[in-house]
Amino acid sequence: MFDEQPHPAFARFVETSADTGIPTLELLAMDAPYMQAVDGDFEGYAGNELVLTLREFDSSSWDVRTADAWVLGEIQQSYPDARPMTSDEWDSTN
Repeated sequence: MFDEQPHPAFARFVETSADTGIPTLELLAMDAPYMQAVDGDFEGYAGNELVLTLREFDSSSWDVRTADAWVLGEIQQSYPDARPMTSDEWDSTN
C-alpha cells in the first residue's frame, strides 16, 4: 500500500539513494527516526559487492541475509535468539 502523504524526508531519501546509495551515517542523519519502512529490502555493499540484505516487515520483524562471517557473528552476539533461515523461508518472506 502506498502512503498518500509520506514524510517530507521520503523524497530526499528516494532522490539520494537513486544512483549510488546512501552511506549509513548519512542515512541515519536524514530524518530516519521519523520514517518507517514496511515490507522493504535494504542492501549493504562493500564496494560493489552485496554483503548484506535486511528485509523489514513492520519494524518488529527483520530478516537478514549474508554470507559474511563477521556480520553473522555480530548478529548472533546482539540477537542470541536469531536463527538461520532456509532459502525457501527467505523466499517466502518476499
